[in-house]
Amino acid sequence: MKKYLVSVIVSTYNSEKFIRECLDDLVRQTIFDITEIIVVDAASQQNEQAIVKEYQQRHSNIHYIRTDKRIGIYAAWNIAVKASSGHYITTFSTNDHLSRDAYEILSKALDAHPEVVLVYGDTYLTGIPHESFEKHTRIGSYDWPEYSYGDLLQNCRVGPHPMWRRTVHDDIGYFDEKYAALGDYELWLRLGEKYNLLHIHEFTGLFWMDPASLSLNKEDSSREIAECREKYQRRFLKRLGPGDDDKYDDSPATGKALFKDRVNFIMNSVEADHLLRQYYVATKNEVYIHKRDLPWFFDINFVDLQWLMSCIAGMYDLIKISILEMGNVNAEPLAAIRAFVRALGDNIKTLPADLEKKVNKSGDEAPVLLLKDLLRDLSLTSGQKYEFRRNFLISEFMRQFENFGKCLFEKYHTLKGSEEQFVCSIYKLLAVITGETLGAYYLYSESLGSLTPELERVDNVLGRREGVCNN
Repeated sequence: MKKYLVSVIVSTYNSEKFIRECLDDLVRQTIFDITEIIVVDAASQQNEQAIVKEYQQRHSNIHYIRTDKRIGIYAAWNIAVKASSGHYITTFSTNDHLSRDAYEILSKALDAHPEVVLVYGDTYLTGIPHESFEKHTRIGSYDWPEYSYGDLLQNCRVGPHPMWRRTVHDDIGYFDEKYAALGDYELWLRLGEKYNLLHIHEFTGLFWMDPASLSLNKEDSSREIAECREKYQRRFLKRLGPGDDDKYDDSPATGKALFKDRVNFIMNSVEADHLLRQYYVATKNEVYIHKRDLPWFFDINFVDLQWLMSCIAGMYDLIKISILEMGNVNAEPLAAIRAFVRALGDNIKTLPADLEKKVNKSGDEAPVLLLKDLLRDLSLTSGQKYEFRRNFLISEFMRQFENFGKCLFEKYHTLKGSEEQFVCSIYKLLAVITGETLGAYYLYSESLGSLTPELERVDNVLGRREGVCNN
């Protein structure tokens, strides 16, 4: 049986229009003679099988596996990994392209660095399918920084065409098939916990920015990104040991106390503006200085500032109208909570134009004055602000509101005489979430070197990292 240096995994489902150029790219690789190609057909409804068999007649190192039913991409990759015989493994999407010497470059890097288990190069980006690595309409590139596990915990920077040692699967297992879009990122994080990865400063691939791609789809990827990062950030922090945890300041104004007991700070803080600035500064300190993960993670990888601010503005208006419509809160806490949640749900379903009319009639009072300052120069349409289906702040607000409601129910038998405190606490909760969100987004943009004047203005309003939050 022939020994192969590299095993290339190709998963296909309804990719007939791409499979031929995919195989052409692989056949032209400079080390094709010591490379095997394993195509896993996930019960495609199209005719990839006939095209692959045509290539098999000319090349004995092309193997074809068809599943009986539709399976996910990571299940398909696992089938191929287990069937492979190469020393190194790499995956290849049917609609991407490679330089002719991509696999030679990556395999030589692994040969030269026995301490490294995975290598990856830089990638050109195109918005047009069916182009080639040598001739394409470039719209950007993934020109990655030097690899570090700390960076990988915050950003998925292992490009779309990595190569790794097959033997690592004997140690850490295979792709987690529960993921739909980010199973490869989860595996890279698992690898990075124990082994070294290496970035190669050469462009080896071309990636088509297909809007329908699983990894580019916000709805498919946001939950998985959050889950992966939270899981591995917590494990990373645990490995640091108790000595690092002792560095945290548990004083009321800073440190982990803010994030451990949000409800307490919401109910006892003087004003929402103070909380907004306090949580913004604390988020930057916690994540940037201490490399501490937050208890939740907002998917900021595909969010620009305009959309982020539209989500914040939409939440602010949604809460304001719902408070006005929930009626008299001079009642038991449970009744008040139910009334607010009911009004919130009804307004989420309201058409943007109708909700805008309600907001315009409600007046211009601003319980969170800093928010009004941040939003004043933005030209946001009702369609942008009130597209609640895409507003990722709603789920976090409701999660925190549930904790707040439990505390309120335990503390008060009636809200009589505490109506204003109840209403203010809702705005304070929004202020906390806004501060954490903007702090995390600032750090993300800073790490990419993409700070904008608009984002710098936000930072000037809320307080720089080294600044002190004043009452």
